[in-house]
Amino acid sequence: GDYYEDQEIVIDGDLQTEHDFEITTTLTINNIDEEVEGDYVCTIKWGTFFITSDPATLSVRSITADPENTNVVDGNTAELTCVARGNTSASIEFYISDGSAVSTVTQEDDSATGAEVVTTTGVLTIATASSSDATEYYCRAQWDTGYVDSASVYLSVIGMEATSTVVWGVVEQVATFRCMSAGLLRRNSDGDAYLDTDGSEVYPEVEEEWEYWDIDTSSFVGATEDRFTVSSSTIGTDGTRISPLVLSSLISEDEGLLVRCVISYTSDSANNFFGGSVTSGSMTLKIASIISLNASESDIIAGDTVTFTCVAQGEVEPDFYFTTDGAQFDTAQYTHVSGPTTTTSGYEYTAEYVTTANRSNVLQGGDTVYCEADFGATIGSSDKSVDIMTYYNCENVAVTVIGEDPGVSISYEDDVEAGTRTATVACPADTDEVRYTLQESTDTSASATTCSKTTGLYDPQYLSTCLETIRLDSGYYEMYYDLSAYNQGDSVFTICDESTSSSPYDYDSLHTMMETESDVCGPYSIAPCLLASTRTCTLGSDTGCRFDTSTSIVYFYYTVELTTPVWTLEERNDLVLPASGSMRVFSCSSKRRRREEAARADFFQNLQNTTVVEHHKGFTAPSDVEATGSKVAVFVVSLVLLAIAIGYITFSYVYKRNKTMVTL
Repeated sequence: GDYYEDQEIVIDGDLQTEHDFEITTTLTINNIDEEVEGDYVCTIKWGTFFITSDPATLSVRSITADPENTNVVDGNTAELTCVARGNTSASIEFYISDGSAVSTVTQEDDSATGAEVVTTTGVLTIATASSSDATEYYCRAQWDTGYVDSASVYLSVIGMEATSTVVWGVVEQVATFRCMSAGLLRRNSDGDAYLDTDGSEVYPEVEEEWEYWDIDTSSFVGATEDRFTVSSSTIGTDGTRISPLVLSSLISEDEGLLVRCVISYTSDSANNFFGGSVTSGSMTLKIASIISLNASESDIIAGDTVTFTCVAQGEVEPDFYFTTDGAQFDTAQYTHVSGPTTTTSGYEYTAEYVTTANRSNVLQGGDTVYCEADFGATIGSSDKSVDIMTYYNCENVAVTVIGEDPGVSISYEDDVEAGTRTATVACPADTDEVRYTLQESTDTSASATTCSKTTGLYDPQYLSTCLETIRLDSGYYEMYYDLSAYNQGDSVFTICDESTSSSPYDYDSLHTMMETESDVCGPYSIAPCLLASTRTCTLGSDTGCRFDTSTSIVYFYYTVELTTPVWTLEERNDLVLPASGSMRVFSCSSKRRRREEAARADFFQNLQNTTVVEHHKGFTAPSDVEATGSKVAVFVVSLVLLAIAIGYITFSYVYKRNKTMVTL
């Protein structure tokens, strides 16, 4: 049953014969191909006799040219060709791997030539090929009695790979755009390289061009400016071509620049590659930078906690650094609280740094706080600064009350917006015995003073104090005579001397005179409040006289207790002090004594004519003098004592040897 030519099998057949009064012979041919096509006859031999059948023609229908693995540039046209032969024309269709028919097939045959074998050619055309067309295909040649399928082949659609739509750079640095395209022909969906007839990988030839969007022409133009540099492309181990474009000396105005690349592939029919051009999508230049830097407080007061918020944009999260004037925060000036802590939203990164401003820096002119965002060595870093001023905290500045503090109260009013604090003094509440009045303002003191955040000082410097006015219940008057001019040598005169008695001018007599109501001598004759017609006081117990033997000065004084207390010295003095003249203390005795005094008339006349030195005050102790507003002032009238020559005075005296005592 087998047929050989040149010792090679052409027909692989099996011959079977059956005997049943008829002879039936069957030839089965295995592994049909075009070589077995032709006319066949059957010959039967009986002895020397031969019987030969009529010829039977065997026609082979087959696909003589399968489609081939094909590469096409994205967006361009690809063709898959299938060739079939048979005794009649075939209907050729293409299918994808899942069995779905593809309708864009054209075919032609040569049946019109009258040839015994008809060749039919079918072409699948894929216009504007895209990644969705990349799959396995096979063709089917259909005749009236059956069909033949080709082997499956793969259509690879090549072009731009995943290219970043955003490219980042930093001002004054460079930005690198990278166009990612297919650099290797493929033969299956696994990405295995297409091999040529020599078994080598095939790298298509390309031309690269870069363009940028020109605002003036509203179109893409060639990137030929000096700042653009097209670098050599490379093909990675994965078959991806990387074509770089470098833009140098970035400026902030470059933000938003649109750039794209155009890759033109050269067709290669020997390797079933349909070339064409492919254009990348637009790549947008973004300037990696700090968008904003803000302080939570515009006017920082010493002691405030401040949050610095730094917002940056970039391809990767940067490392944030916060400094003052390019150095670490001064720990004496600032206390670190937290941070920097970073949150991310897309390409935007927000860092917060929290610190406490310990003290004012007004005198230093404030500080400059910097935020640096470091995007790494490839991109670079960006910084931004904000000037801050830390003012004085007036809550920590003490205010002083000038002078003696009788227990004033101080209230404060803060103006947060202005950063000021106003202190106001208030006097204690009046009592039955003491009244308070606010001291008048001066250049350095006032009832209210304001501390400024810019100086940390109060202006005026002090708060006024409150003056005490003590209720005046009594008054005191004092005058004296200087008798030193009469005491010469052994002659000594005494008046109001406690050691003498039985004299109109001894201690007891003069005290009696001072305490006795009289309209001629003593307090009753001179003190306004003791006058009978306008009496508004009573004579106090501290009334009388005293003689200082060491100075020969005799003092006469009285105290009054006011019926109705007064609050001012003027009121008190009007009631207590003589309206005019001095208090008379001589020639006040009985007729007998007045006769005795008549003998000394010249002496008393001269003594009465002597200028009197008077002390007027409100308390009983003659030495108690206070000059402040919180005490009752002393009113002192000092008149020059006129010297009276001893030779001009006529008097009687008792003379004793070695010592003369004159008792008046």
